[in-house]
Order: sequence, then C-alpha cells, then structure tokens
Amino acid sequence: MNPEQLRLFEKHHILLWMIWLWGHGLALQKQVRELCVRLGVYASAQMADRAVRELKSAQMLKRQTFVDHKSDMLLLCKGTLALLMEKERRDVSALKKATTNETAMRSVVRLELVSRLVDLLARSDNPQTFGSICMALHRRNCTYTLRLPDLYPFFRDKSEIFGQEEPREYAYQLAQMEASHGKVLHPATPKEPGTSLNPQLLPPSLDRLHRSGVWLEGIYPKEVRFYIYSGSLSGPARMVDKMVLTHTWARSLLPSRVVTVILYTYDEALANRWKAVFLHDCYLEDRLQRLYRIPQGGIHVAVRSLGLGERYCGGAVPV
Repeated sequence: MNPEQLRLFEKHHILLWMIWLWGHGLALQKQVRELCVRLGVYASAQMADRAVRELKSAQMLKRQTFVDHKSDMLLLCKGTLALLMEKERRDVSALKKATTNETAMRSVVRLELVSRLVDLLARSDNPQTFGSICMALHRRNCTYTLRLPDLYPFFRDKSEIFGQEEPREYAYQLAQMEASHGKVLHPATPKEPGTSLNPQLLPPSLDRLHRSGVWLEGIYPKEVRFYIYSGSLSGPARMVDKMVLTHTWARSLLPSRVVTVILYTYDEALANRWKAVFLHDCYLEDRLQRLYRIPQGGIHVAVRSLGLGERYCGGAVPV
C-alpha cells in the first residue's frame, strides 16, 4: 500500500470495517451511506459519498452493478483486505464479485438487519456508534454478521449460555465444530444413544445451521429466536426442513426456551405468498406434526417483509 492509501485507510477505516464485518466485503452503497450517517461516521450523505469516491480513486474499493442496474455494490480490493486482516498482500485472496443477484442480496439483507437493530437501539437515550452496534450484536448473540470461521470461537466463548442447560450436548457439539475447523486436539467421542430429542434427527451444529441459511438473532430468558431469509418461494418443503433443523438444535441445547423463527422476505408480495403457504393453508403445522412429530406450537413462525424491492432495488426482482 502506498502512503496515500494508508492515509485514506486511517481516514475512512470505519466505513471499510463496516463493509468487511457486516457485508463480508461486499455492500450496497446506499446502505453504507445511510448507516454511516446514522452512526455518526460522517455528518452527511454527501460526505459519505465523497469518502467512497476517494477510496475508489485510490483503488481501495471496486464497484459492481446491483440488481436495479443503477445502484453500486462496493467490493473491497485486495490491498484493503490485507490492511483489515493485518496480513501481507500476498497472503490474502481477492474477493470475488457476486456472480448472482441472490449472492448480492445476502449482503443487502445482513446490512438491513443491522439497520433494524440500530432502529431498535435508537429508542434508548444513548447515541449509537459503529462500536456500540458491534458490541450489541455480540451481546445479543447474533450470528447473521458472522462468517463460518467465526462460529467456532463464538460458540466456544459463550459456554455459559449454550452449555448452561445441556452441558454434555454442548461439549459434544463444540467438539464437532472444533473438528470441522481443523482445530481438534483429540477425536470427538461417539454420541450416546438417546441424546437427541427428535428421534428422526440428530441435532445439527451451529455451523451447519449457518450453511443452511439460518441465523441466530438472539437468546432471551424464555425464547431463542432465529432469522431465515427467503429470496424466492421455491421449495416450501425445503424451508420446513430448515425450520426442523433449527428446532432440533435449539431443543438440544436450550430446551426450556420457546423457539421462534422469523422468515424474512424480499418484499411484501413474497411475504404474502409465504403466509398463504405456511400460515393460512396449515402446510407448516401439518408437515411438522405428521413427518417430524413436532407438536403444534413447537415452533413459532412469523413472516415479515424487509421491503428491499422498493427501498433499494427500484422494484426489480433479484433472480
């Protein structure tokens, strides 16, 4: 990195960290602009856009056209990644551009969920900053901004939460995750029969849930809450399977808490279609009870629209 790039990194490091931590290296410029102003990183939207232009000119950010073919996605360049990761440039792999609109939408969804958390915390008298939101995400046990490599230390360091009710099950799942990350010091012991609360499914690990598109929103005294994003209506049966995995994992570690799944959709039209399938036609309850023997009310499901189509995509559909 040349001196000018290092100067800009120091000047705009919060913006870059925001794209890295919350967008996983890719973020919609409209969302970054809004969050930067709301969190006091810049005094105005114009100043945030000026910062982006400076970083683009210095080849620290790249642009990628979004779903609406008008808005810009911001992609971190390789040298910027090296600075953020505190590594030599040669030891860092460049980020690939999103090859599908659905991939880009995952980043948009993550930042939208962060924005909603900012809305929630804004009700307090304390001003919100980038640091305070990062702390809130950690304190509330959210995983929607985490990468797969982050899940093992997250699960390990929160043993007082995940291991409180079922310590043996927690120890087993921790060993599974340790092994999958290549950090195991000794082989995981075989699972004893009868540990699973669901006779048809062994509890998945937290990283398996993450791979399935299930994010932990928070753990509360009487509830454990999850987010699932659906970019389309394809595969209701597959969506039910995700909910069953979610229920099985939650019951294996936190059996005293109610399981809530919030299914977020791209827009209101898609939310209404999911509601018709799951809530009005009794498809969800029938499949859970008949195939998986999960009792009525075993999973509390809500379907909500993120309103991304009108707000960020000009009504375009991300397919």
